[in-house]
Amino acid sequence: MKVKRLLKLFTLKKEAKAALALAIIIGIYFLGRVIISQVNAPKALSIQVIQDSSLASINPKSKEYGNENLLAIHRTNFDPNTAPIDVLTQQGIPNWLAKRILNYRNRGGKFRTKTDLLRIYDFPDTLYQALSSFILLPDTAAYLKGSSNSKFKQYRSTINKSNAKPCILAFNINKAGIAELEQLNGIGTSRARWILDYRDRLGGFVDKNQFTELVGLDSAANASLNAYAQVFPDDLPIKINLNTATLEELAKHPYLSRREAKAIYNFRIQRGNYLDIDELVRVRVLSEKSVERLRPYFTVE
Repeated sequence: MKVKRLLKLFTLKKEAKAALALAIIIGIYFLGRVIISQVNAPKALSIQVIQDSSLASINPKSKEYGNENLLAIHRTNFDPNTAPIDVLTQQGIPNWLAKRILNYRNRGGKFRTKTDLLRIYDFPDTLYQALSSFILLPDTAAYLKGSSNSKFKQYRSTINKSNAKPCILAFNINKAGIAELEQLNGIGTSRARWILDYRDRLGGFVDKNQFTELVGLDSAANASLNAYAQVFPDDLPIKINLNTATLEELAKHPYLSRREAKAIYNFRIQRGNYLDIDELVRVRVLSEKSVERLRPYFTVE
């Protein structure tokens, strides 16, 4: 009898131990999940604002600067078109965002109003609201049209006269350099180079309507280009000889796709030299409208 009781007691203890072990394993599992989720959770950017102007000059690379999320903010009036990266970061703009602003400017981009800053990818609305009163630009495009708003007058008074562009004179677009194009609104160095590269690949502009082919220029840049860039009838474009041009030379022209250039080249190889530009109509991939567009830029002589 005693043996049976002992066996029963032993059985209960084993079950209790098993249940306890199972409970411990389940507890460890859920605790592990909580710890992993905390480790993998994205850390929020904590920015400590330092308003003491004496700390605004701290070198971010020095040991004193410490945490990369610690920004020495000392906001002053600034122009996003000219401010260097250190001035931008002192406004509270993160370094990665300041670099995007500089890249935008280096590609020829211009900020004409305060809200243009929001065109920069990932520029926070809250940061824009905090900076708005310090940005030396008009609030909206309406101010650029001669508004008498006091804010616009204040903006105009802050512009350094030494940085003002000289009076723009009309120029020959086919003989212009970067300097002539840079004086136009909305055209910086990068865009000026791009326009000149397109002109050179084209062989020269023969009509102002071709300016519409410069995809990517905003309305201000297009208006300036049409107002001051001149095309003269006696300025003949550089022509490509259809009978001597290589396939690569033909394919480089903006008005020809690789497929069209290859068709023109193969037609000459198979049937002999072109006798007239009008023979291009016989190249099946070209329409009469395409041939007329190409006429000023090609010759058979």
